[in-house]
Amino acid sequence: MYEAQIPKFFDHHNHPSYYLLMASFPTLEHTYASMEARQVFGSLKAEGLNVVTGWHSNRYAITNEELADYPPLLVINFCLHGFRFNAEAARMLAEAGVVLDNSDARHMENIMPEILSFVGSSRPLPAAEKVLPVMRQRWERQGLYGMADMLSLYPDFDSGSFPIERWEYPLSRENWKPSPGTIGLKLFNDGALGARTAAVSAGFRGYGDPVLIYSDEQLEERMRFCFGLLPKLAMHTIGDLAVGQALRVYEKLKPQLEAEGLKPQLRLEHCQFITLEQAQAAKKLGIVLSMQPNFSEDSTNYYDRLGSNLGSVNNPLRMVIDQAGFVPGGDLLFGSDGMPAGVVSALQSALFPPYEGQRLTVEELQAGYKADAAHGTVKVRIDEAGKKVEPAE
Repeated sequence: MYEAQIPKFFDHHNHPSYYLLMASFPTLEHTYASMEARQVFGSLKAEGLNVVTGWHSNRYAITNEELADYPPLLVINFCLHGFRFNAEAARMLAEAGVVLDNSDARHMENIMPEILSFVGSSRPLPAAEKVLPVMRQRWERQGLYGMADMLSLYPDFDSGSFPIERWEYPLSRENWKPSPGTIGLKLFNDGALGARTAAVSAGFRGYGDPVLIYSDEQLEERMRFCFGLLPKLAMHTIGDLAVGQALRVYEKLKPQLEAEGLKPQLRLEHCQFITLEQAQAAKKLGIVLSMQPNFSEDSTNYYDRLGSNLGSVNNPLRMVIDQAGFVPGGDLLFGSDGMPAGVVSALQSALFPPYEGQRLTVEELQAGYKADAAHGTVKVRIDEAGKKVEPAE
């Protein structure tokens, strides 16, 4: 066991405006059975749309039918993908032009950003003068000096002295433009493991519906639109099918955009099931990979749907670095998605992952997070024998 002083991190993939909003809603984060969830639902107000967050679908199931007797209710999965709702909630969202249809997984993934944007726009930023300082202090205690907001919900979100890069989803509204200060746009190519909708070619154990949100033609159109507004584009690509589609379309589109005088910069987010061939192709195309070391834990957390075959190829960080040649801090960036954020959890996942192919050195982790002691340090205790990382103070 030894102690180490770690420079603070910049988290390249997080959702601070979303978490700030969700701080005002009831959460199922600490419930482990449907009976406990029903106790939360039973305490909801009768009027208006109720939103409950933090549901872990790997712990217990929730069906729309089970929500029928409660007030208007929308339940959001912990992974932000996958919703449950009752008829009254569906009616309220439909009046705002957001149609919910759980029978169509592709449709639900396609409108996921629209749902979150509606929730954000339907209520003001909650008590920012009280909540934001508390959250900023939490981020700093976790060892962060800044982060990227990968689905910005509030154009006027001011984090004060804590720098936040804002990325926006291009909403399907006429004449939509990014807000001032937005540095890049974000598209979603597939779903998520939590919702069993990530576009993994091997499929899932039990049940699931791997989803590609766009056809190649639709994706090309969306990418062209985004690059016409801003040079930076991030694309949510968890499954190998989603990564492959992004590479295929970008390889075709990139020379066309460059011929038009544009300078496209593409980032692929997550890439949990990227193959060696895909990683090599991404490297050749000059694409940046933005990955989450803490998602190595999905190999065990989602064993119910991945099994050992998929779990062992999840988050292939060593392959990406050693074989494809990506450089942490250069064309390979690290973030947390807020699940969870911070130096301690990042070190835990990097040093003691479920599989060797997910392991990172402390130096690689710091480089990928662009650690900078100029912003301060945090002291951690690393127990190699017990495979545990803890705060040292």
